[in-house]
Amino acid sequence: MIKLKWIPLLLAGAALLTSAQVQKPAAPPPPFILDHTAVEQFNETFTAGDFAGAADILNTQKPALIAALARPGDAAEWMAKLVRAEYHSGDFASMRSAVNALKKSGSPLAGEAAVYELLAQMDEGKAAVVTAALPNVTLSDCAAAEMVYARAAVESGDHKTALRHLARLGAFHYRETDWLPPALYHESLIYRQTGAAKAEQFTVRELKASDPSGRWHQKAVEELKKFEQQEG
Repeated sequence: MIKLKWIPLLLAGAALLTSAQVQKPAAPPPPFILDHTAVEQFNETFTAGDFAGAADILNTQKPALIAALARPGDAAEWMAKLVRAEYHSGDFASMRSAVNALKKSGSPLAGEAAVYELLAQMDEGKAAVVTAALPNVTLSDCAAAEMVYARAAVESGDHKTALRHLARLGAFHYRETDWLPPALYHESLIYRQTGAAKAEQFTVRELKASDPSGRWHQKAVEELKKFEQQEG
């Protein structure tokens, strides 16, 4: 039984707890899920080897992706895919912007995306710098790691090790077809450096079949012409 002297206090407490005065915790933001149309367009374009086109599709969503990196959902996953597409397209400035956004957000995928910074440095002629840093670097993207190690081996003249990494890339990551053109290019480069002219020509033709308008085929053709002119 409640004593009468407590009734005023109980009534006062009830008044304080009216719905108008109770502050409910803010609802968490809903998970970010990339628009289904953009997902389909990106996957189709990327699989077709149009990496610049695939990157353009995600770049239209980039502000929303960056804003959503702190929320649950798939924003970080798509930012990492943007990094990959921009690396393959050769747009390193935009790629680094996406990598930095992932790093700033603290996403676990930042480490995976950072591998592409190493590959971009190699493309920019800084392979020796990357090779020297490799013992202190953790490479999270397994397919990209095989390419980094293959290129480091080419840089040091260890062609046997380079071919082994390229073979592993093809054997274990063959579904990731975006790696076929750079793998074939570096295979052709090894054949040139070892004097296997016929093998190089065959590999360049294979590269043309797989990536006729891509940057790796164009690079291989240009370098092969220069080499033949110097030899001729």
